Amino acid sequence: MSDLTALEIINNVQRELRLPISTTVMEPHAKMLLLFANKVMRDFMLEDTTWDELKVFGDFDTVADTFIYTISSPSGDIDVIRHLQVGSNDPIKKFDDGKFKAYKRSNPTPARPMVYRHYSRDSAAIQIEVCPVPDAVYTVDVEALIKPPRLVNGTDIPLLDSDTIILGCVMLARKDQGEDYSGDLAAFQAKLSLQSGTQGDSNFSDVEPA
Repeated sequence: MSDLTALEIINNVQRELRLPISTTVMEPHAKMLLLFANKVMRDFMLEDTTWDELKVFGDFDTVADTFIYTISSPSGDIDVIRHLQVGSNDPIKKFDDGKFKAYKRSNPTPARPMVYRHYSRDSAAIQIEVCPVPDAVYTVDVEALIKPPRLVNGTDIPLLDSDTIILGCVMLARKDQGEDYSGDLAAFQAKLSLQSGTQGDSNFSDVEPA
């Protein structure tokens, strides 16, 4: 977890850019940098590394004859479901829609769920459909990833590494100002690469700002 507040991150970026220091996140330039910080966390950092800080674990109980379930977390918005399993049985496999529908036609008898598909989602939760339809109560263990919570207030502390957020913000700020940001992009990519090596799952790729 970061050790800096949102306002402290913004101030560090302003010092790097040699700009006046904001005293609140409500000042115009601070608002812009806050948007950049959220973009860095929720786009670049989220997409390039599986962060241990974003992993959440839980469970839910099935209900007989009910096949739609909502996966949510009090810690934040669910980004992806990584693993579903009932006890020591094999994991519940994720199928795409076509494969799921074919499996569903071949397995109409209620039983312990063996496969699932994404049914729908909103901004915070993912709904899944399981098959076979449960014939009893089963406790399903869940491992998922949440999205980094947005920074809103100056006292908010991000879940992810503040040094990486600062480098990403500097890069985006220079790009926004029409300056050469290639060196800042390289520094941000290098920091992400280092962070990837310390996380539980690494899937680092090149980061290019949109």
